[in-house]
Order: sequence, then structure tokens, then C-alpha cells
Amino acid sequence: LGVRDYISVEECLVALRKFRDSSDMDSRSGQEEIAKLTVAAYALLGQQAGRTPQIVDVSILFEDEQLLFLPTRPSAAGRQDQWFRSGTCMWYDAPSNVENKTVSLERYLPAVVRDVCIEVLGVKALDADEVGARLD
Repeated sequence: LGVRDYISVEECLVALRKFRDSSDMDSRSGQEEIAKLTVAAYALLGQQAGRTPQIVDVSILFEDEQLLFLPTRPSAAGRQDQWFRSGTCMWYDAPSNVENKTVSLERYLPAVVRDVCIEVLGVKALDADEVGARLD
């Protein structure tokens, strides 16, 4: 029939960019829906990453563009950033006694996308400062 049973990496990236630029971000229900859809897109990226050769490494795109979505979260400055580059994130939470400039994804994203975030999207598992704090 010619109907594909998958979504391409490029289609996932286009969808993430549309979610990021969407006006639905203003409502709580819109954020919840976008959170579900972005997690699904990350999972699909993980499935497709090894299946088809890519012209550009997906992790480079996540380093260059803010494509990682986190639901609304309070920040020290009162601002609520929601879209991040992979270089400003790490997976595991930092101990509370460590001032860390990276955003921890562990508490905001489901564990099923951990390996995708680390292995495909280029998110660090641990930040160097965080490793030092765990050793102390």
C-alpha cells in the first residue's frame, strides 16, 4: 500500500520545532499536551536513530537548537524556561548542596527516554561538578 509504519527523524524534528513555536504554550492544558507529544517524539527519535542513516547527527541539532521541552518549572529568577539545548542539560539530578548551571531532566521526563536523551540527543548523564559533589 505504500504506507510507512514509522515517522522519520526529519518529521520528528519538524514537529518539535512546531511545538516549540506553538501558541498553545500559554495554557496549562497546552503544555501538558506538548509534554506528552515531545516525549513521544524523543522516543521515536530513539527508535529511528539506528534504523536509517542521517545526514546530520541528531545530537548536533539538539546542541544547536532548543528542542528539549520541560514542563513549567520555577526558577531562581522567577522565569520559567521550557525549551533547552542538550548542552545546558544533564539527566541526573544534582545534590541539593551543589550549585549547578545545568538543568536536570530526571525529575521532568519519564525514565523511558533516559537512554535516548543520553545516547541520541547528546544530553550528559552527569555534569563534571555534579560528579565531584557525589564523590565528596
